[in-house]
Amino acid sequence: MKVGVFTDLGHAARMLFHYFSQCHAAFLESNYDEDLLEQGSYPYHLKQRIKGDKGHLSNKQALICSRAIGLLILSHLFLSHLRRITIIQAGAEFFAKDAGRTEIVVAGRKKENKIVSYQGWDSG
Repeated sequence: MKVGVFTDLGHAARMLFHYFSQCHAAFLESNYDEDLLEQGSYPYHLKQRIKGDKGHLSNKQALICSRAIGLLILSHLFLSHLRRITIIQAGAEFFAKDAGRTEIVVAGRKKENKIVSYQGWDSG
């Protein structure tokens, strides 16, 4: 079993696709909603840093990345490195229509998530 942790990416580089495609489960940064970030109260320079190449993946970028990899190969996709703004707007329902059998879990910031069992997975 392989679990990947992909955060603080800034953009979806080629190596992300290489490693993501090998995972049975993954934690993927889904840091912000683009529209809410633009409308929010953060100063301009901070908004630019968040959405820049050395910043974070937006919900849309994370969804595009997971679609490109093939969401169906994952047992679980943990949406992580979330801002409060993300949880309000998107959460797991943003990814649900593309999920197939993949369980989408929003990795909470303030409390623990449920325990996920990987019994029965191939260990290859």
